[in-house]
Amino acid sequence: MNDSSFKSSLDLNPRRDDDDDQRKSKVDDYKIKLPVPSIKRLFTLNLPEWKQASMGCLSAIFSDETSSGAICSRLAKDANVGRSLVLFVQTVSAVSMAFALGLVIA
Repeated sequence: MNDSSFKSSLDLNPRRDDDDDQRKSKVDDYKIKLPVPSIKRLFTLNLPEWKQASMGCLSAIFSDETSSGAICSRLAKDANVGRSLVLFVQTVSAVSMAFALGLVIA
C-alpha cells in the first residue's frame, strides 16, 4: 500500500480538483458582480436626513443648555453630589464600626 492511497483511505471528505475549480469560479463571479461603491451615491441616499442633521447640529451649537458654562456647572453639581454620597457612606461605616467595637469591648 503506497502512501497516497493510505491518505486517501483515511480522508472522510475527499476533495476533487474540479470542486476547487468550481469554488474559485463562484468566488470570481461574486467579485465581478459587486458594484463599486461611490461617495456620491452615499450622499444621495442620505439626502432626506441632511436637513434634520444640520438643524440639530446648529441648534446644539446655539443652545443655552449646551454652552460651556452650563455644562461646567452641571458637572460641578454632579461632582458635589458624588462627594456628599461618599461622605455619607464613610459616616455610616464609621458609626457601624464604632457600634460593633463598643459591643465587643463592653
